[in-house]
Amino acid sequence: MNSTLSVSRQTLQILHEEFCRGHNILDRMWKEHQKSPLQSGDVFKELFEPSDFFISYPYYLSTCIVANTESEAQSWTGFVESRLRKLVSDMLGKSLPLSKIQLWPKKFEACVADRTALLTSNQRRNSTTYFVGFQVDRLRMRGNQLNIEQQLQNFREWELTRFQPPVNGMDMLVKSFRVKELPLICFEGMYEGGKLEGMKKRRRIRDADPKRQEAKRLARLATLKQKMAEIQRKKELAERKRKREDINGDQDDADESERKRRKEEDIEDQAQADVDGLKGEEVKKSTDETSDAEAEAEEEFLLESALDRIQNEAGESAKTREQAELDRQKLLAGELLIEGADDAGEDDEGNWYGSDRLGRSNSKINTIAEQES
Repeated sequence: MNSTLSVSRQTLQILHEEFCRGHNILDRMWKEHQKSPLQSGDVFKELFEPSDFFISYPYYLSTCIVANTESEAQSWTGFVESRLRKLVSDMLGKSLPLSKIQLWPKKFEACVADRTALLTSNQRRNSTTYFVGFQVDRLRMRGNQLNIEQQLQNFREWELTRFQPPVNGMDMLVKSFRVKELPLICFEGMYEGGKLEGMKKRRRIRDADPKRQEAKRLARLATLKQKMAEIQRKKELAERKRKREDINGDQDDADESERKRRKEEDIEDQAQADVDGLKGEEVKKSTDETSDAEAEAEEEFLLESALDRIQNEAGESAKTREQAELDRQKLLAGELLIEGADDAGEDDEGNWYGSDRLGRSNSKINTIAEQES
């Protein structure tokens, strides 16, 4: 029997990986046997462990084949099984940006379709499910979503319509899962602890993967570089801020010094202006005092001259300097005029004469004062 007819690029990749995995297990077992030939136990246990299909891929597709009766389900399921190879290898594997895709050959007698699917109880009871695991090639993918509606529509139109005669109720429903969203029936009989044990094993396998370890190392290195760049950027910003503050501080100090200098100059100018004003007031005051003294001296001289003239004209006898000074004081105080008035009261003729003499004396004093001025 020539089985290469069913081999495609995707199945060849899976065969090669499984052959390499079996070879590594046997090589390790042989080396352990050489170290301890008398080792007892099941040495081939690891070689015959169940496959890790349901923990090896990040995404899965379930193809649920349903029919109304058991006989219809048997014929319909056999027909769809014979066409799943084309769906997986030709339509999905060749037209989508997938790095790896694998069909799990074992079927599950259960329906994992959505609860919102329009299926009867008979269809859900007479159903068979196959699972397909795949990995997305991020380098070839465009966008963030992978759309398989067109491939499924072509598969229904080009392959499933060949079934004759078509019967109502026969259908194939496809649903996508993440690895953590797989139903529990996928892990029954494969791991002792069920799905929980399978997830733990998947985590261990992923952590032991050299490519993943290198990717983690590069991611940590990139994170550290980013942190260092952020720290360096913060340091540069802090240095720039410090320099700016120093420049602003120097400028502020210079401005403060300039303000102090201007304030001191203003104070000095104000003090000088006050001193000049005081000096001007003193000069003005001394000038006013000098003018007043000169005026008093001039007035005293005029009065003395007038008194001498009055005494000469009245034919009075010569008096001493002290008497003249005493008369001058009386004249200034008005006592001399009052004495003349008393004499006039005793003698009317003297009164007329005294009045005339006083009038002439006053007119002469004014005339002398005008001439002196």
